[in-house]
Amino acid sequence: MLRFFKWVGLLFTLTHSQFTTASVPLTLQQDFSSRSLVSELGYLEDANNQLTPDRVIQAYEEGSFIFPRKESLNFGYTHSTYWLWASISVSSEQTSETPFIIEYEYAPIDLVSLYLISEGTIVSEFRDGDQELNSTASRRLPKPTFPVLLKPNQEYNFLFRISGEGSLQAPIKIWTEEAFLKMATKELLFWGAFFGILACMLVYNSFIYFTVKDSSYLLYICYISCFIIFEAGIGGHLSLLLREEVVAVATRHILLPALLLLASISFFTRSFLQLFKHTTSVSIILYFVGCVGLLLALVSPYLNYQVNSYITSLYLLAVSFTCTLVALMGAVRGWAFSTVYLVAWSPFLASLIIEIARNFNFLPVNFFTQHVLQIGSLVQIVLLSLALAERIKLAEHEREQALQTKASIEHSLRLKEKELTDSALHDSITGLPNKAVIANFINQHAQLDNTPFAFIMIHSRGHADVANTLGHMRAEALICEACNRLKPVVDLDIDIIDLNFSKNRIEKIAAIENSNFIVLLKRDKYNDNIPRLCKVLKENLDAPFAVAGLDIDFRSTIGVSLFPEHGVQLNDLLQKANVALHENIGDIKPYSIYSKDFDQFTERRLTMMVELKNALRTGGLELHYQPQINLKTSEISGCEALLRWNHNDLGFLSPGEFIPIAEQTGLIHELSAWVASETVKLLHHTENTYPDLKFSINLSAKDVCEDEIAVHLRNLQHQYPFTSARLTLEVTESAVANNIQNLILTLTNLQAMGFRTSLDDFGTGYSSLYYLKQLPVNELKIDRSFVVDLAKKKDDFIIPTVISMAKRLKIDVVAEGVESFEVMRSLASIGCDTAQGFYYSKPLPRVDFFNWVESYQTKLQETIQS
Repeated sequence: MLRFFKWVGLLFTLTHSQFTTASVPLTLQQDFSSRSLVSELGYLEDANNQLTPDRVIQAYEEGSFIFPRKESLNFGYTHSTYWLWASISVSSEQTSETPFIIEYEYAPIDLVSLYLISEGTIVSEFRDGDQELNSTASRRLPKPTFPVLLKPNQEYNFLFRISGEGSLQAPIKIWTEEAFLKMATKELLFWGAFFGILACMLVYNSFIYFTVKDSSYLLYICYISCFIIFEAGIGGHLSLLLREEVVAVATRHILLPALLLLASISFFTRSFLQLFKHTTSVSIILYFVGCVGLLLALVSPYLNYQVNSYITSLYLLAVSFTCTLVALMGAVRGWAFSTVYLVAWSPFLASLIIEIARNFNFLPVNFFTQHVLQIGSLVQIVLLSLALAERIKLAEHEREQALQTKASIEHSLRLKEKELTDSALHDSITGLPNKAVIANFINQHAQLDNTPFAFIMIHSRGHADVANTLGHMRAEALICEACNRLKPVVDLDIDIIDLNFSKNRIEKIAAIENSNFIVLLKRDKYNDNIPRLCKVLKENLDAPFAVAGLDIDFRSTIGVSLFPEHGVQLNDLLQKANVALHENIGDIKPYSIYSKDFDQFTERRLTMMVELKNALRTGGLELHYQPQINLKTSEISGCEALLRWNHNDLGFLSPGEFIPIAEQTGLIHELSAWVASETVKLLHHTENTYPDLKFSINLSAKDVCEDEIAVHLRNLQHQYPFTSARLTLEVTESAVANNIQNLILTLTNLQAMGFRTSLDDFGTGYSSLYYLKQLPVNELKIDRSFVVDLAKKKDDFIIPTVISMAKRLKIDVVAEGVESFEVMRSLASIGCDTAQGFYYSKPLPRVDFFNWVESYQTKLQETIQS
C-alpha cells in the first residue's frame, strides 16, 4: 500500500514538474559539511539493462537525462536499471585536494556503481550493493559509501548506476570526511544500544522461559529473534558480519523474518491475552492469522521481491489491525492484561504513523524520524517483556490461591467423607457398630486368625408390637434402652471380642436390622462361656422397659451360631443364628445353638424355589407401583416398580423373602427379565398418555455383573418402542462391593442406550463411598434409616452431606421412607430432588396406582388454582 502511494507521488511529480535537461554544478563552499544530492540528480532509464558508461555519457551530452529537481526520487519496483547524473565543483576557497564521502543511504540496494568523471573522462569507479559479490572495498558501514578526492576550481560529474529487485530509490548524500565520521559515530552508538537492548531482552526472556516453561515466553523469544534478524538485514548490518555470498542470499530473502515475526506476534497476542479462556472464536481467528504468516513464510523464498513486499505490507496491516482490535475488545470487556497490551502496542503504532508521515514529507527528515520505527519497536518490546513478567507473577499468585482453595476444599471433603464413612459404619438408632463392621471383622478373622468364637444374636419380639401400636419412634426408644442395659454387661466381659469401630472407639456389641444385637464371644474346648453370657444377657433384658409411660416387655430371644463350624461368612452365621432364634421362639430355654436337626428352612427353601418358578410362568407374580414426587414442583416425577408374589398359602410375599432364593438358584435372571418386560410394556402403553412419567426397576447384583439384561432391554425396546430416559435401572450397594469393574461397564452400556441409572439403599454399606465418583449413575437413593433420623433431628448432617456430594457429582437424589409432612419439608429445604414413601402412598397395583395418579394430579391442580 505504501509503495502504491509512492508511485502515485512519482507520477504526479513527472506530470506537474518543469524538467530541465542539463545539470547545473553544485558548488561546495569552505563551510560545507553535508548535503543531499537528490535535488541535483538527473536520471535515465535503461529498460534493457544494456547501456555502458560511455554510452550514458553520450546520452547526457545529447540531453537525454531528466532533472526533476525534487527532494526525493523513488522509481518503485522495476526491472530497469537507472543511471543518475550529478555535477559538483569545489569552491576556490579550498586550497588543496579534499576528501569527501558519497553515501547511498538506502541499505537494501542490490547493485550500485559510482563513476567519477572529470573533463569527460572516468577517473574513478566504485561498486557496492547486497548482490555485488566483487565490491571495490570491504564493507565497513551498513550502507554503501564511496570516498572521493576533489580538487578546488574543478568540475566533477558523478554517474550512478542502480538496479535491484526491491523499491529502487536514490537517497544519495555527500559529506565531508569529518562530518561523516561524526554522523557514523552517532549511528553506531544508536545501533549498538538498539541491538544491545534487544539482545538483553532476548536473554532475559529466554532465561524466564526455561524457568517457568510458559509458551508465551517462547513465542515472544521467536518474535524478538525475528525482529533482530529483520532489522539487521534491512539496515545493512548483516553485511558487516557475514560473508558477501551469505549476505547476497540473506538480503534476497530479507522479508522472510518479517513474516515470521508478524506470525509470532499473532500467536503471542493470543497466548498473552489468554483468548482461549475468554472467547473461542476470536482465539481461532488470531490462530488462523498466525498460521497464514507461517504459510506465507514457506512460500516467500519462491516469490520475487516485489510480490513479497506487497504480501508483507498487506500482512503487516492485517496483523496490526487484528491485534489492536482484539486488545481493544479485551479492554472494553475487562479481560486481564488487555490494557497493558494496548499500552505496549501503542509506541509501535505511533512510530508506524510517523514513519508513513515522513515518507510522504508531512514531517521533516531528522535523526528521530529516520529511526522512529526502531525506537517504537524497541519500546514495545521492553514494555511487553515487563507486562509478560507481571502476568506470570500474577498467574503464579492466582495458582497459589487456587491450590490453597483446592487444598481447603479437599480437606473439607475428606472431613465430610470421614463423617459419612463413620455414619455408614454405625447403626442409626443406637450408634453401635452395624452389619458392615461385623462383616468386615469376620472376613479378616477368617483370613488371619480363624480361632473359634460364638456368634450370639439377641432378637426383640416386642419391637414389632411396639412399632405397630406406638409407632417407629417408640420402638426405636425401646431398642436404645435395651442397648443401655446391655453395654455395661458386655463391656466388663473380657471374653467378648472387641470390634474396632473407628480409630478411637471400640465396642463389644453391634446392632443390625433395628431389633437385633450381635455379640462375638471367644470360646475354646476347655471353657465354654456361651451358657453363662446368654443367661446374663437375657436376665438384663427380661425386666420391663418404661416407654411412653407404659411397661413394655422386650421379649428377648437368643440364637447362636458357631465360627467356623456353621460358616466363615456373615451371611452364613447370620442365617444359622436366625434358624436357632426360630427354634427357640417360645422361650423354652435362655438360648439356642444352631443344629441341622431343627433347620426346617432348607426344605422350605427348596419348595419355594419350585413354587417361584411356577409362579413366574403361571402369572403368580405382579408389580406394584410406589409414586415418586418432585419436591420442588410437588408433581409426580415417576414411580418404582416393586415385585410381589401372590402365594396361594402365604399371601403376598415381599422380595426380601424370595429374591435371595432366586439369586442362589440362578432364577434371578429370568425374574429380572420378567420385571423388565412388564415395565417396558407399561412404558409403551403410557408413551402418549403419561409421557413424563418415569419408571424404576431393581437389578440384582448378578444382573449387573453380566450383559444379558442390556441385550434383553434392547430387544424389548425394538418390540415396544418407548423413550429410553423414562426407564431408571437401580442397583444396590452390594452390587458395588461384589464386582465394581463389571458394574461400571454394564452401567456405562445402559447409559449409552439412553436409560437412567440409580444407586439404591445408599448409606447401608461403605464400599460405594470409595467408588461413587467412578460409577456412571444419574441418581442416588438414600436409605430410609437416614430419613427416619432426619425426622428426629438426629445426625441430621448425613443427608445434607450426601446431597452436597451428589450435587458436586451432578447426581439427582431420591429419599426413601418419607412418612410424614415434617420429613418431606425438611428434605425439600436441604435440596433433595425427589421423595418416596408412605406419606404419599404405599405401593399400589397397576389400576389403583393410575387412579391415585389421576386423583393426585387433580388435587394438585386445584391447589395451584386456589
